Amino acid sequence: MPIRIDVVNDKFVVLVQGEPDYVVGMRQLSGRLEEFNSGKWLIRCIGVWSAPYRVEAEQDVALVKKHNGAYVLALYPYDTSKELSWLGAEAMGHAAMRMAVPIVNGVVMNTLRGTGEEIAGEVRQVFAPDS
Repeated sequence: MPIRIDVVNDKFVVLVQGEPDYVVGMRQLSGRLEEFNSGKWLIRCIGVWSAPYRVEAEQDVALVKKHNGAYVLALYPYDTSKELSWLGAEAMGHAAMRMAVPIVNGVVMNTLRGTGEEIAGEVRQVFAPDS
């Protein structure tokens, strides 16, 4: 699964190819909670300067596939933690490292820290409690 981060019109953008519709790339500074008013989303924040974050994003893709698309995985690129303020106060500063944010119908449910494997249990509780 190729996940690439490119620059388009002076903004970083995550490009996802060959994945189901429930795996989407986002554009830097495009995030607004209003975009996630409907449905279940897991926003994975990817530091554009970090190769390990791309590996973690691949773990997240495997996790959403395991849940058969019970939620949409949105891969959000950022350069500085200030760009994550739309996700709430916890997103700011060093705490942004390895951050994923589950959103259900526009409501931030939690702020998760860790790789896809490390947060698998918490993700299951939020999005697929019966599995």
